[in-house]
Amino acid sequence: PIDCREGAEQLFGLNQETIKRRKTFSSFNLRTVAGIYENFVTSGKAKGWLALKEGLPIAGLLNVYSSETSHALIGGSRGEYLELPANDLLLHEAIKDAIQKGKRYFDFMCALPQPSIKSFKEKFGAREYPACLYEKDLDPVRAGLWKVLWKFAHTPLGGALARKIFSSP
Repeated sequence: PIDCREGAEQLFGLNQETIKRRKTFSSFNLRTVAGIYENFVTSGKAKGWLALKEGLPIAGLLNVYSSETSHALIGGSRGEYLELPANDLLLHEAIKDAIQKGKRYFDFMCALPQPSIKSFKEKFGAREYPACLYEKDLDPVRAGLWKVLWKFAHTPLGGALARKIFSSP
C-alpha cells in the first residue's frame, strides 16, 4: 500500500507517464494526488498501491471509497514494464480490498474509448454502462468553448499542450 507522501508522488509520476504514452491529459496534478492522500488515505476513505520491481515502482493505483463502491480513481504504469502483469495485480488487490470492506460495487471509472482499455477492464468481469449526464449551459459561449477545448485536449497535439500548461513544477 501507499503509506507516505513519497508513494503518492510516485503514483502521480506513473500516472503522468501513462497519460503521455496514451497522448491524452489528466485532470489530476501532484497537489491533487497529494491532497487525496493526506485527506482520504490517512483517514481510511481511500487506499493506494504500488507494484515494485527490484524497488522501482512500475505501476500504481489509488481507489477512493463511497458507501457501497470502491472507485479506481488514479492509475499509471511504466511503459517499459507493460509485459509484466503489474496492473492486473493491483486491480486484483483493489478488488479484494473492496470485498473485504464490504463494498457492493467496484467502479473501474471512465476511460477514453480505446479497445485495449475496454478489454483490460472486461477481463475482470467489468461491464460497460452508458453514462448519462444532464447539464444546463448557463453561459452558451463558455459552454461551447469548453466543449471545443475538451475535444481538442483529447487529441495528441491537445494532450501535449494540456500537459505542458498543467504540468506540476
